[in-house]
Amino acid sequence: MFSQTIVAGRLGQDPKIRTTKGGKKVATLSLCTSTYSKGKEYPEWHTVSAWGEGLVKLMEERLHKGDLILVTGQNRTRPWEKNGQKHYSTEVVMGPHDSLKFLDVKKAEDGGHPPDTEPDLDDEIPF
Repeated sequence: MFSQTIVAGRLGQDPKIRTTKGGKKVATLSLCTSTYSKGKEYPEWHTVSAWGEGLVKLMEERLHKGDLILVTGQNRTRPWEKNGQKHYSTEVVMGPHDSLKFLDVKKAEDGGHPPDTEPDLDDEIPF
């Protein structure tokens, strides 16, 4: 079986970088897409988790709030509990075989990055 998700949208904030208890780095992105119907915009927010040292470093150094990017990954739904109530969260998980494309980003002279930079995605997903 195979599943792939493609999402293109703007970052709602700078990437959040954290380190797991096992020492792996993960970047979390908040990505906004929009659909339109009868002249009205309907925004949809997506959570994207990226694993792999090279990919996380690239995101940390070069992605900023407002950048337009395209990511590929797999949808993953995970359960969690709060106050005894079960909740579910679905996110796009990026791994070593997924892609990140810079579509509309700040220019390098503005502290941004060149749009043709490709990440090194050779790291393994920790699950």
